[in-house]
Amino acid sequence: CEIEVNTILEKSITLPAGNYTITRVLQYEFPFAHKKPKSRTLVASSSEASAWKTIASASPDSIWHYTTAFRLESTLHPDIRQLECGTVFDDGYFARHITIKQFKIIAGDIMSLHSND
Repeated sequence: CEIEVNTILEKSITLPAGNYTITRVLQYEFPFAHKKPKSRTLVASSSEASAWKTIASASPDSIWHYTTAFRLESTLHPDIRQLECGTVFDDGYFARHITIKQFKIIAGDIMSLHSND
């Protein structure tokens, strides 16, 4: 996971400890690498770009990156944008987004999620 802020800085900063409100949760996935296909599947297409897009989006031979982004707000650090956590899967068929249990393991004692319900 990594925390993103809106302003590009030339040096690293430490965010103040405190409460940050999650205002939105976004999830997206994309193939970011493609292994040589194990099968000899042929794709009919009007262009090479379309063919690769079709193969990458449906192929179990793609390496997938699944990302969950928590949009954040805080008066402690108004420049905060989001906390982004991603996972990578070698097989598109087994790819999934991070779970709350996995987030708690990754975050350890550095951060925790609390509900206002």
